[in-house]
Amino acid sequence: MLIGTHLYAGDAAAMRRQQLAVDALPRLGGIEALNVQFETEPHAKLPGIETMHVLTRDSNDVAGQGERRKPLTRELFDALACVAATRGHQYFAYINSDVLVLPGALDAIARRARQTYAISRHDVDRFDVDSERDAPLTAGVDMFVFSVPWWQRHCRRFRPYVIGAACWDNVYTAVMMCHSDGIILNRERLILHERHESRWNDAAPSAKYNGFMAALDARYFALWCEYWDRLEQLRARGAPVGDETRLRDEVFVWRPSASEALRQSARALRARLHFRRLRAAARGEPGS
Repeated sequence: MLIGTHLYAGDAAAMRRQQLAVDALPRLGGIEALNVQFETEPHAKLPGIETMHVLTRDSNDVAGQGERRKPLTRELFDALACVAATRGHQYFAYINSDVLVLPGALDAIARRARQTYAISRHDVDRFDVDSERDAPLTAGVDMFVFSVPWWQRHCRRFRPYVIGAACWDNVYTAVMMCHSDGIILNRERLILHERHESRWNDAAPSAKYNGFMAALDARYFALWCEYWDRLEQLRARGAPVGDETRLRDEVFVWRPSASEALRQSARALRARLHFRRLRAAARGEPGS
């Protein structure tokens, strides 16, 4: 398997978390690790992981100026799929750069021959100590695994979201579950993320752009929201694992519908007009 990520130049704490995540990858055995970076500077590198400069687009291209450059999901995943195919890997994976992958994650994947896997993280205070505060973050997904042939056949279904902003992981998971025999692994302690302050900014250009993308993917996003809401209800009452499996299989079914497609076309038109006005206002254009 090829496991890819995108390192970024952060403060000392961020670089420490990323280095710990990078250092854990060679200990997994049987994988190659790749840091996918932009063709042009600025670049972020750390010891212990191969770096490849291939990305040509970034968040500033699609969302507007005002933030550090962030990669686009589709371009990064396409790059990983291409490298994986060239090097003879059956699967490729993407992880957020400060996520530590445990050997159990590869074991869980090996036990189930599936086309896709979506893995949620456990938030922890320290990587080397178990705590009662450790908990799965079921609202998001921090590791994606794809069969290379499956991605090559279905990549057209995935829009270019900005990595590092909200929504994209939920939509991607819904698309994967609807069009593959994939599974969501969000109970076991498979990948870890050190708990730290998050700096979400819903007013940032990339957040607004991802909101626009999610509006275009509203039917998939709605399926994710239904799944997560019902999953939380199951967890609250201590339902067995089988109930969660049945929930996933029941919710993530793509049902073509002419009426839904028509409604989505109207929704998409409104979303495009709204985002166009936001971009115009950000550029200070008259009449915006």
